[in-house]
Amino acid sequence: MKKVESAAPADRETQMASSRSNGHSRPKPRRPNLSHLNEPPDNARWDFSVRLPGSWEGISGKIADTFNDIVAANQQMAQELKRVVR
Repeated sequence: MKKVESAAPADRETQMASSRSNGHSRPKPRRPNLSHLNEPPDNARWDFSVRLPGSWEGISGKIADTFNDIVAANQQMAQELKRVVR
């Protein structure tokens, strides 16, 4: 039977480091595409007509009311931004 010698401490660190890097390099983080932020508001394709039913009751109704309030606030904000840009 062949006896296996243990690696020296420096060799162990090298082995652990090489086992951590499996030969694959880490991908570079992608920069988000923010080019659409430079477009004038006239090119925006937002559909503010989407609403949830106001007839829902309970938690669903509260969520629907809150969603509808947020959509209305966003619509008002978009209209105000259009006005300010002109």
